[in-house]
Amino acid sequence: MQLADFGNTYLKIHGLGEFNNRPNALKEKSSHFSDDTPPLLNMAKDSFGYKEIMWGSDYPPLSGREGYRNVMKTAMDNTVFTKPTEIDWIMGKTALTLFDFV
Repeated sequence: MQLADFGNTYLKIHGLGEFNNRPNALKEKSSHFSDDTPPLLNMAKDSFGYKEIMWGSDYPPLSGREGYRNVMKTAMDNTVFTKPTEIDWIMGKTALTLFDFV
């Protein structure tokens, strides 16, 4: 979290399902976040701010675990980034500001 003190540092979040136990079968509307999830995302948001955090899928390892759809929904449906603006930044706007895709 000390790297956030540098103005040109960004954070990629992925593999969020690795922080707590996953059920054997995931339900369509389930999320990996539960009451026993460490507060790492809260710490990241407090340190970096949502505009300096971007999501990455953790592909290909996720294929053998929870699957791409569940990994993406876990990032989008968590309780840390609750505002649509924050989710927009995490899920793409941060990357668009960093990488010249045009």
